[in-house]
Amino acid sequence: MKKRISLDSTIKYSLDKVSCFERAVANQLNHKNGYYGDLFIILSKIYQFYFLQIGVDSREKIIELSKRLLKLEIKHIHKNNFSKNIQNYINKGYVTVLGGNLISLFYSEQYMEKDWPHWFIITGYDTDKKLYYVIDDIQYAHEDKVYGDVCLTSKMLKSIYKKYISKYGIKWSCFVLEPQQELFLSEALRKILMLYTYTKYVSTK
Repeated sequence: MKKRISLDSTIKYSLDKVSCFERAVANQLNHKNGYYGDLFIILSKIYQFYFLQIGVDSREKIIELSKRLLKLEIKHIHKNNFSKNIQNYINKGYVTVLGGNLISLFYSEQYMEKDWPHWFIITGYDTDKKLYYVIDDIQYAHEDKVYGDVCLTSKMLKSIYKKYISKYGIKWSCFVLEPQQELFLSEALRKILMLYTYTKYVSTK
């Protein structure tokens, strides 16, 4: 059985401006709603620039803010029946975000050298060929290219996933973000800007 979701409008979001986590999440959200990914980036950058505290997990804080302000629900994919769960989400039309450790990915610069967390977008699978279709840019090395398609065998995917968990834990290892309530762009922007202006006002009182 083969199932693949087409992402024709992925945005690179240059890594000197966003992290690979933000980029993967933003493109996953954009697939379901054309501007939610951009809203996530705006919210993430406002939080990091004005409110980030040393030693605080910014990913957790940003996801919590996204859930509250953008009405998103995070669905973690449990490591038990990992492959089947990913396939189920893809069958429902959801691309998934996967955390991997590049120490196990043969075409990365970190291969067999050092642990390095990285997030991918899984867009499809082929059970007959035992393949997963992934969108990423690691395969381009230093070339300035947009996200591109790459195939990973089931064994490769499980390897980078398990290495991620063994080093960094289960959190953010595999998940989907889903809007629970459709917000107009203007309303979502108002909520994000209110977070900034209200918090800054309170902090100066």
